[in-house]
Amino acid sequence: MIITMETLNRFTEKGSTQLLDAPMSDGKITLATDAKILIEVDHVVDGVTPNENYNAIFDKVKNVMAAIFDKKNTVRKFKPLPFIEKPGECPACKTTGMIVSAKCDACDGNGEFDHDGHTYECQSCDGRGTHHGRGEAIRCETCNGMGYSRNEINVGRSLFDTRYLYLISELPNATFAPDLKDVNGAAVFTFTGGRGAIMPIQQVSKVFK
Repeated sequence: MIITMETLNRFTEKGSTQLLDAPMSDGKITLATDAKILIEVDHVVDGVTPNENYNAIFDKVKNVMAAIFDKKNTVRKFKPLPFIEKPGECPACKTTGMIVSAKCDACDGNGEFDHDGHTYECQSCDGRGTHHGRGEAIRCETCNGMGYSRNEINVGRSLFDTRYLYLISELPNATFAPDLKDVNGAAVFTFTGGRGAIMPIQQVSKVFK
């Protein structure tokens, strides 16, 4: 299996305001992340070109990856992942990860309005505050842009989002190693041509801030 631009895009954050919406390269390696999972490919993937706008975030992601793999006093054992069933599609965005939506002008996006001291549901938008199907495409809040419904599974002592584990399982010859000492510590994975890291669900903070 060849790592493609399409593969890497699945590890990015759709609609990101932090330059995490596309794979990045320095002309030597390629990185992709949504701040909860990182993937590093040991070559420049076709279609990914160096972009100076991403220089700062590229260096940050690269340093975080190195720090996770070089973390001392960590016990890890690499094994193939157990079978991960493909997650069900998100009912809101139908796997696209994006929703075409516009703020409701009638209620100014609040989904309700006050009149004579009473609060009423906005009839124009049925209380949603937005109108789907028109306006600009935004990240789906139901699935956080991943396009699939969330489920959870324990690997070792840590709990992980099966949507991420499924992505990892699709990589060539993937092996996975949770932090056996810290249930909230980052797990790492390797595959032919690269490596990566993922945070367990219990970890409230993101991989990097």
